[in-house]
Amino acid sequence: MGNENFIRFPGTKYEALALLYVKSRELSEMSPEQILDAYEDAYKKIMARRKERRSEAFDEE
Repeated sequence: MGNENFIRFPGTKYEALALLYVKSRELSEMSPEQILDAYEDAYKKIMARRKERRSEAFDEE
């Protein structure tokens, strides 16, 4: 049986960075909802920074 339907997580380095950030926090007092919010916030900030840096690099050319 193949792994055609197998989903890898993290699938990108940006997902991995967001996960590492959340894992570096103190999670024992956080609810699952708060952990999800922390991951999604980190991911959004990482992607915004990526877009910003790509734009800056484009402007420099």
